Amino acid sequence: MNNTVAEKISSELTKLLMIPISFQDASITILDVHLVNYDILDWFVPKHSHPWYEFLFIIDGSFGTSLQDNKITLNKNDSLLLSPGIVHSHYPHEDNLSLQICIRFKLERLYQNGVLYDQINELFSKKQHISNDMKLECLLENISHESNFANLLGVWNWIIDICKEKIDFSNKPSSFSQILVYQTDLYIEKYFAENISPKLIADILNVSYRTLARRYKEETGITINKKIITVRLDIAKDLLINTDDKIKTIASRVGYSDVYYFSQLFKSEISQSPLAYRKKFRHLDA
Repeated sequence: MNNTVAEKISSELTKLLMIPISFQDASITILDVHLVNYDILDWFVPKHSHPWYEFLFIIDGSFGTSLQDNKITLNKNDSLLLSPGIVHSHYPHEDNLSLQICIRFKLERLYQNGVLYDQINELFSKKQHISNDMKLECLLENISHESNFANLLGVWNWIIDICKEKIDFSNKPSSFSQILVYQTDLYIEKYFAENISPKLIADILNVSYRTLARRYKEETGITINKKIITVRLDIAKDLLINTDDKIKTIASRVGYSDVYYFSQLFKSEISQSPLAYRKKFRHLDA
């Protein structure tokens, strides 16, 4: 794939960003599409996972990827599909630079007792790494073959062709900032109990920390750290009311290893201690 083709695919897919596309019981939402150019050798993406799928197609060069501690090298025309929750990292391979197209997307089940969602989910999980013996032209021309269908470039080509005239664009986010906020919130809501930070989220989204922090604050009026605290404490409040878990256990479940710090933060944000909150709202809920 040359840069012109990559840019065309990226441009076409960008038109569909953040628009849920429904097929029977399954819904696919493209969250982000961008070209990633690692034109220096001094880079490293640390171990992480995310709540969306991520598809990488190597346009030129090569780089290394660790998948749950299994190391592979991705070369020109290779592709990689990362399922939600897969722990991975990326790093330079020898002295090679790399250029890749990255597509992030979300797959959701719309209702129970359907079959398409399960079929798509199974196909996506079967073939994570597709080597360069499967050329792009074949992937785009024949999506009926199982491994081609599992390769997202084929799926996206199919989606573009059949949906571009049928989609309501009225609710599409109007800015890059809105897309960053959506992905940041999605990540926080999934991984609030882990050791997450604005810097880690920025690295995962391939933007600088300053860019993400500034755009998030401009769009929402709060910082990313404030959002993390809000999500964690909202979950903690629900656990205080609806479980008999100890305060220490609840603190751990929402991402705080230090129960004293959690209690002080809770009191600072909610204006009462976790224990007082539990007593008050359990009584009201009774």
